[in-house]
Amino acid sequence: MTRGVTRLRRRRVRGLALIVVLWAGALVTLLAASFAFSLRTEARLAGGIIDRASAGAAAEAGLARLMAVVATAQRGGPGAVTAEMTFEGMAVSLSVKPENARIDLNAAPAKLIEGLLGQALSSTGASASAEALTDAIMDWRDADDTRRPQGAEADEYEAAGVAVPPRNGPFLSITELGQVLGIEAPVFEYLKPLTSVYAWSPQVDAMSAERAVLLSLPNVSESQVDSFMQARGEESEGRGALSMLAGAGRYVARSGGRVYSLVARATAPSGVTASRRAVIKLGGRARQPISVLAWFQDVPRSDAGSAPDEGSAAGEALADDRDGGTRQ
Repeated sequence: MTRGVTRLRRRRVRGLALIVVLWAGALVTLLAASFAFSLRTEARLAGGIIDRASAGAAAEAGLARLMAVVATAQRGGPGAVTAEMTFEGMAVSLSVKPENARIDLNAAPAKLIEGLLGQALSSTGASASAEALTDAIMDWRDADDTRRPQGAEADEYEAAGVAVPPRNGPFLSITELGQVLGIEAPVFEYLKPLTSVYAWSPQVDAMSAERAVLLSLPNVSESQVDSFMQARGEESEGRGALSMLAGAGRYVARSGGRVYSLVARATAPSGVTASRRAVIKLGGRARQPISVLAWFQDVPRSDAGSAPDEGSAAGEALADDRDGGTRQ
């Protein structure tokens, strides 16, 4: 009897030990699988970081190329140019755009700003008044506390519960436009790629401006704008097409000025992208041909340049890269 009980106990112990071993094996397998998954995840993350850093370096190389081309452009600037190049096996898209192709918040006359706001309100469906928003923008940038008829000074901001009053000075960044009383988020998003704080030009370079900016010009119809945009791209027409905008002559610049927006967007073989944007001013001096006014990372697609103008000196120089030139 005693021996039977002993054997039974031994069997139970062995069974319990077997269960413990099985559970331990399962736990070790689970830990190993988890560790392997963690390693794979970390490897992918590390690869993504490396690819993003490589793409960022390629984008910066593209900006360096753009700066060199713009610095040596002929008098009057390169106009709007787009092209492609490669850097260490990565495709890099390049664009140059005169900053005065946008409407400058600090220098543009009220009529030009009102025209752009009209386009923004029409496109977004916002119910605000273009005249009121224009007055609010002008009140933001002027130095006094005198409220325009439909504008807003510090008292109006306080009454609306807005903690940040108007600057009573120049816009320092496009972001400040979103703080102007009455500017709703959809309107601000529409205006961002069409406005500038760097050009300091009361006029617009119509040869490089987008359609929405051209439609903002006073005394110009939609059909005029469409005809002009078609003509400006034809080699036979060139700048002679500006005569089509004669009614808005005082708002149209004859050249791209001296301030340019440069954008480079690089794509790694894995598909990871990186972008850089620089706003530069031509210096006109041998020791300082350009000055960098601003530098941005992760640039929205809307900040890319307009259609190519390969007839210009800059366009031909960048076309060398697009056609297979590699900078390594």
